[in-house]
Amino acid sequence: MYLKNTVKAIPLTVLNTNTLTGVYVLLSAGLPQPCFYLRIYNASTVGLTISYDNGTTDHDFIPPATTIAINAQTNSQPNNQVALFAKGQSIFIKGTVGVGSVYLTGYFQPVGA
Repeated sequence: MYLKNTVKAIPLTVLNTNTLTGVYVLLSAGLPQPCFYLRIYNASTVGLTISYDNGTTDHDFIPPATTIAINAQTNSQPNNQVALFAKGQSIFIKGTVGVGSVYLTGYFQPVGA
């Protein structure tokens, strides 16, 4: 198997912030593919805290109307090695009730036979 020389997107994940209660809730029940790039857009009126370890640790904070983008390849060590968010990794968010939604997008390289 080899990595194809193309990029594909995972399905868009959307969560309405009017359902938030100040505790971590699941944004993504598991990435469907190992992603090298994730983007989370907070299109709501409240700040959001992000956890990449099942809501155990606060990892990122996204103010209202702000996007964070994480390119794992740019940060891989040593350089030119593969760094990916694991397939099946869950992402959690917490915040107070807001107006608007939060969006998760991700990109991966498909595998060939």
